[in-house]
Amino acid sequence: MKLRKRGLYIFFSKTRIKIVFLWIIFFYLFLFPVTSQAYREFDNTTPKKRVEEGYIQKNLKSSGYWNLEFKIHINNNWSLAASTLDWVQGGDGSWGDPYLIENVTINAGGSGSGILIENSNDYFIIRKSTVYNSGSVGTDAGINLQSVSNGTLISNNISNNNRYGMYLWNSDNNMVSGNTAINNEYGIYLYYGSNNNTVSGNNVINNKIYGIYIRDSDNNTIMGNTVSDNKVDKFGKGIYLDGSDNNTVSKNSANNYEYGIYLYDSDGNMVSGNTAINNEYGIYLYYGSNNNTVSGNTVNNSITGIYVRFSDNIKVSGNNMTYCGINIRGYLEQIISHKIDTTNLVNDKPVYYYINEIGLGTYNFTYAGDPGQVILANCSNSNLSNLNLSYASIGISLLYSDNNTVSGNNAINNTVDGIWLEYSDNNTISGNTANNNTYYGIHLFFSNNNTVSGNIAISNEYGIYLSLSTYNNISGNTANNNEYGIYIRDSDSNIVSGNTATNNIRYGINLYYVSNNNTVSENIVNYNNKSGIYLYYSDINTLSGNIANYNNNNGIYLRISNNNNISGNTANNNTLSGIIIREGNNNTLSGNTANNNTIYGIGLYYSNNNTLSGNIANNNYYGINLTTSNFNDITGNTLFDNIICYTFDRTSNGNTFKNNICVKVEPNEDDWIISVVIGIIIASIILLGLSVLYWQFKRKVK
Repeated sequence: MKLRKRGLYIFFSKTRIKIVFLWIIFFYLFLFPVTSQAYREFDNTTPKKRVEEGYIQKNLKSSGYWNLEFKIHINNNWSLAASTLDWVQGGDGSWGDPYLIENVTINAGGSGSGILIENSNDYFIIRKSTVYNSGSVGTDAGINLQSVSNGTLISNNISNNNRYGMYLWNSDNNMVSGNTAINNEYGIYLYYGSNNNTVSGNNVINNKIYGIYIRDSDNNTIMGNTVSDNKVDKFGKGIYLDGSDNNTVSKNSANNYEYGIYLYDSDGNMVSGNTAINNEYGIYLYYGSNNNTVSGNTVNNSITGIYVRFSDNIKVSGNNMTYCGINIRGYLEQIISHKIDTTNLVNDKPVYYYINEIGLGTYNFTYAGDPGQVILANCSNSNLSNLNLSYASIGISLLYSDNNTVSGNNAINNTVDGIWLEYSDNNTISGNTANNNTYYGIHLFFSNNNTVSGNIAISNEYGIYLSLSTYNNISGNTANNNEYGIYIRDSDSNIVSGNTATNNIRYGINLYYVSNNNTVSENIVNYNNKSGIYLYYSDINTLSGNIANYNNNNGIYLRISNNNNISGNTANNNTLSGIIIREGNNNTLSGNTANNNTIYGIGLYYSNNNTLSGNIANNNYYGINLTTSNFNDITGNTLFDNIICYTFDRTSNGNTFKNNICVKVEPNEDDWIISVVIGIIIASIILLGLSVLYWQFKRKVK
């Protein structure tokens, strides 16, 4: 009995041990990995870890889709991954039998890259996978390839990552196709010797900075991508080549940016067949982007359709631009190196681009049809007249071109300038209409000795604008209803005379920032929303004979401007003051009329050693007012009917007031006495007359 019990006891003990042992094996093989590895990153450099996660994926497998709760990291060991993991399928890493990761979803948890492939030359495919919430520093990306060749990344969703949707570093001969990259900082980024890759058919939308960025990488094909709205506010670039050569950028759509397609320091690229709509700059080549071809592109509704800037030997052909055009900037040798032909169209009209020509005439600007845009580079003695150049970027451009005549043209509704002169001298710009251009009606930059006369420049931001330009004659023009009527910046020794500049949003005539030795005379500058004439930081100018009435601030306003001569001007009925000098010294104001202004006829603020003589300032609140202004000479001025004839505050010292005539039509004490006496006499006469009439009437009654 004891033996049987003992045997039965032994039997149950052995059975129990077997069951416990089997449970232990089951737990370690199946349950323990699930509970302990859920958030560990897959890394094929740790074989044990990789095998355990392989078991996890067998358990997670559901109809060929894997929702991974960890990141993938493969470092030059595809064969081991394929042999141990269900979500890595396929063959031997050859072209005919590549490895495959498909239908994987990864939340990267806000750090690192969702899928990181390194140091791989095997053929592989990552397809139909979703990776999001990767990190925000360094090279963190949804999918990150480092020193990788022969990969195919196709039909993946790499959206909502904190830095890069897809990042390739030093990676060659890969295909990135049909992927969706939305709401990343950068959509797709190829960097540092990532050559001979194909990036095609991707949707790259609403990324914060750049859509597709190719940096220091050559011989790539960027084709058929839809790239739009990748920007912060209005800034951003759709497709950006930076230090990248011999790439092909074709058949892409790059819309709604500051720059649709942007090349910087990138040579030998082909930009063809793309569509760039609603950008500030459709296609932009900048700073040492040489020997590029821009052909067959469609660029609409941009400020500048194609902009070539400080680059050599650009071929531009067959492009179709609507409501925009071509802008060329750079050194002379760069500008004359370009090849731009009449197959380029602006609003279905040819672009005429001439270099090194003399004596061009009407035929040269019409032989292929009426012009959409005209550009002369290093041309002289030519006549551009009676042309209609509208809805381009710049209607007429003269670059390094002298002794030309531009007359009788309509240059309206252009997105930048109506007429633009750069480094162009001794030209005559006359009788043109340059209205409703976005920025400048007529614009001179580093251009000297030109005559700009009899033109109409209305409803531009700047009617007529001179920058770094000297000895020009700006006369007899109409510059109304602009933001600024006539604007002279950093420009000396110009004559501005006989112009009408009224109803401008800011100033009628503005001399700004070191514009010296100019003569501004006989202009009409009325009804401007700020001042009729405004000088800022500009010295030794002459303002004479101008009419500056009914302006919303001041008639004439000088600020931080010295040694100017302000004479014979009329500044009446302005909302604030007739003539104001603020922080200006050694100016002469003589023979001006400043009547009926709301505050000051003439006012000086923080201004010293000025001379005010022979001026008339009537019917203002203050005839002449000095505030913190010293050693000024106020002599021989006529100040009638002001509330206060002239005044200065206690901080103004050493000023001289002499021989000024202050008359205020207001009865004094003697006037009151005389008035009372006269009133009594008149009243007595009236009473006497009434008495005589009364007695005569009474006699008749009797």
